[in-house]
Amino acid sequence: MEFPIFQVPYLGNGMTIALNAVLHIIIVQGITTGVITMIALAEYIGFKKSSEHWENFAKQLLKPTLIIITGVGSVTGVGIWFITSALSPKVRFCSTCQQLILFLQSLPSPDHTHIEIATDKFIQHLGESFFLGC
Repeated sequence: MEFPIFQVPYLGNGMTIALNAVLHIIIVQGITTGVITMIALAEYIGFKKSSEHWENFAKQLLKPTLIIITGVGSVTGVGIWFITSALSPKVRFCSTCQQLILFLQSLPSPDHTHIEIATDKFIQHLGESFFLGC
């Protein structure tokens, strides 16, 4: 018998996955299509009218938009699969953890010390026996 790794009280497993997925779609799709189009339109208007106001508006809006899209969007996107694998009894949680460790180790950085520390703490937290049993 396979049981979920954990269960979310009051919300339920399905609602937890749904809330994360809806948040991801609103942030990634809504901001990407809406705000990026607005930035491009502001750049176009600023170019056609030679107006610094529209150019500054587009520049000020671009940086927080990209931070939100890449930061929150990527975390919630990965979170969809992580939550689904943790809450679904049919999916192996162990393989998802191993994929996460391999992903963290493949990230480019000048010195891999922070990635090594993160993966070491992650392995310690879950325990060696958990990985050996997969």
